[in-house]
Order: sequence, then C-alpha cells, then structure tokens
Amino acid sequence: MKIKVKILILSILVIPILLILLYYNPDNFVVKKIKYYMSPTLKQDVKDFVFYLPEMKKKIDYLDKKIDLLEKETGHLKQENNILKIEKIKNNTLDIWGSKRKLDIYGVTSFKIPFHNYISSKKASFYLSILGEFVYLVSGTGQILKIDKENLNKDKIKPVLIPNNIGKLIKDPNHFDIFKNIPISGQISIKDSKIINNKLFLSYNKEVRKDCYNTSIISAELNTSYLFFEEFFTYDECISRERKGIKPWFWGQQSGGRIVQINNQKILFSIGEYRARSLAQDDNSMFGKIIEINIFTKKFSVFSKGHRNPQGLIYVESKNKIVSTEHGPYGGDEVNVIEKGNNYGWPISSYGRHYDNTFKKESPLYKSHKKYGFIEPVFHWSKVSSVGISQIEHLGEDKDGNDIFLAGSLRAGKLFFFNMNKNYSKANLFKTINIKERVRDVIYDKDTDSILLSLENTPKLVVMKLDPPEYF
Repeated sequence: MKIKVKILILSILVIPILLILLYYNPDNFVVKKIKYYMSPTLKQDVKDFVFYLPEMKKKIDYLDKKIDLLEKETGHLKQENNILKIEKIKNNTLDIWGSKRKLDIYGVTSFKIPFHNYISSKKASFYLSILGEFVYLVSGTGQILKIDKENLNKDKIKPVLIPNNIGKLIKDPNHFDIFKNIPISGQISIKDSKIINNKLFLSYNKEVRKDCYNTSIISAELNTSYLFFEEFFTYDECISRERKGIKPWFWGQQSGGRIVQINNQKILFSIGEYRARSLAQDDNSMFGKIIEINIFTKKFSVFSKGHRNPQGLIYVESKNKIVSTEHGPYGGDEVNVIEKGNNYGWPISSYGRHYDNTFKKESPLYKSHKKYGFIEPVFHWSKVSSVGISQIEHLGEDKDGNDIFLAGSLRAGKLFFFNMNKNYSKANLFKTINIKERVRDVIYDKDTDSILLSLENTPKLVVMKLDPPEYF
C-alpha cells in the first residue's frame, strides 16, 4: 500500500477521535497539550464542527420523518384515485373520444382506443367480435364498445359504450384492478369474446372459491341499451394459488379461454392448465383441455387433451377443420390441427424447454410427440424464444388451393402468415410482419376484406386492407 494512502486512512480514523476528545474529555493530559497549542480561531472552528454533526443528524432525521409522512399521504391519495378509477370500470363509465386516424409504416389505419394498456396493467387489453355492420370491442375488465364499420374508413371513430352488469356479476377485485395494486390482478381478466346466435359470450378467470380459479363463460343477449350477463358455463374444479410443494403455484395468464362455434349446436372452449402441468393428461380434470359444449343443453365433454395454453382457435367450415395456436414454455409455441379424441402431448412432449432450464420428471418435454403416442404440431417455433402466439384467422385459399392463415403474437409483436397444405398435415410460414406491439386478437371481416387487430401496448385498433394483396 502506498504511503499517501496509509496517511489518508490514518487521518480519517484519528482526526474524529481527537476532535471528540477535545470537547468531551477536556481534563485528559493529551487533550490539554493539544488545546494549549491551538489558536483561538482553530478552537472555535473545531467546536463548531463537532457540534455541527449532531445538529445535522437531527435535521436529517426530521426530514426523513417528513418524507415518510408525505409518501404515506401520497400513497393514500394514489390509492383513493385508483379505487375511483376501478369503480368507474365496474360501473361501465368510460371517457370516450373520437380517435384520430394515422398510418404506420405498413400503410394501415389505426385508432387509439380508451382502454387500459397491457404495459401498466399486465391484463389483456381488448378482444374483437363482428356482427353485421358493427365491431364490438371488449376490454379485459369487461367494458364493451360498439363501432360502426363505416367509421373505420373515416378520420375518426365514434365508439358507443354499452353498459352491462359485469361489475355486479364478478365480485373478484383482481378482475377490475388495472393498477397492479393486488399481486395477481394482471393475470385475472376476460380471456375471449365471441358472438353466437345474437349472444355475446365472454370467457374469464372465475374465482370459484377464495384464491382458487378456473376459466368459465358468461353470456348476454346482444342489444344496444344494456347487456345482462349470466353464467353460461362453469364447474367446481379450480386451481388454488397456494398449491403446496409446487412452484410456481399459479399462473392465471396460462388459462386459455378461446371460444369457437363449430356447428349450430356446439362450441369449443379451450382451458389452460394454470401451470398445474400434470392436469393436462388427467382425464378427471378440466384443465389442459379443449371442451365441446352444447349451446342449448350446456352438456359438455372433453374434445382433446394434452394442452398447455391454447391462445388461438378457429373453425374452417369449408374444410371442416379446427386449427389452434398454443403457447409452449420457453420456445415451442405450436400450430395444431385439432381432432376429437386426440392427445397433443403436454407436458410430456414439447419443442420448448422449461424457463429454469431444468429437467422435471412430471414434465420431461421430450422433443418427439409421435414417439410417445401424441399428435405432432403442424408447425412449431423451436429455434427461437417464445413468440407468445395469439389468435389465428382463416383468410381463404391461394391459387393452388392451399388455405391461408394469419396468427398474431404477443411477446414477438408480429403477424405470421401461413399456407396449410390440402390435407392439413403441414403448415408453411411464408411471411412475417413486425407490428412492434403485442397483438392480442385478430379477426377477418369478409364483407370489407379487412383484417382487424387488437394491439395492447397503446392500445389501438388496426385495420389492414387485403386489397391489393401485397401481404402475400
């Protein structure tokens, strides 16, 4: 160690001790000698410095207490403001404005929507449904807007808020908290919206018992004055937030919730496994399954199993085919052709890997599906991290008779265009568009030959025209 550094360290240690001795032990021999050789001016300076330190400490302690009080007062005010905003959501009040039209780099039209965004809330922002001349937007907390499709060609849209009873039907405070005041509130929300037989069906995370959830469905007759929702489909089984011995115990964003009509009487409904992985292969559990439900009798049965988190579901009526998109773990997102009675392998087989990169006996994630008796995906992302695949839509056929599909993505913020061969045994990804925002929902409007996207970073509604077909 250099001599200068040693002197500096010694000074730092010795000088404060000497200063204290000077005024708190004045009768000490050494202290008397030091004081004898000190000038009156230096004595006063030392005295001022020694007594300055405790005075400064008192001031600092006082200011710290004042800051704590101000922070508490600010916290209370923020909490009161959040409660008022949450009450507005529950009571269907919403500030609606005509959003200005603007063009992004792809030349598509976008409109800002007055819903919460995913970035601050961690909830799904909104879902899309179409009936006749109107587009219906349903927020993750259950606010419902109606927009005339004619307005999508204008500079401003005029959304109409349709009041409803969701704030009274759903009692769980997590559902309405868009400020992350409650730890799991970002995981609890509406999971899909679908219009069937002039009824609006909404899936959501239902608190069956205290801190115990499943994915259920409510429905309401569609009109413009008031939507009165009632329970349509639910069940007693639920996933507890406190499942002992299993980590992570609960993941409400891994809950599926997609609804699709497959004929005049039946719908399919995807239910994720909330990260209770083994339930996807348990025939006595509803979780990790796609369920077939009779719209009129509400009788149900398991359509397929071995699912992790199906986030997209579409029925291609012309081919009588069902296609789903499903979240894998880290990587391994899939496109699957769904057939009744099939097992799609989760959590035994997957082309992804666990987030902590460890091997888990109950979910080994073997890379082959077929080898273990499961159905292989027609497409998967194994060479990239999770894209967070979302809803999928059928856009028609190409000149060779192959079906064209479009899927959105959450984490990747992209659109993926696929060709599916005629027997639906293989999908080919032929185009990717970087939207740079989470694409929560995708819907194709045949009447206007337009694709509508729900983007949830902003959030905003995007309209993409397929004429000219430059996307292909």
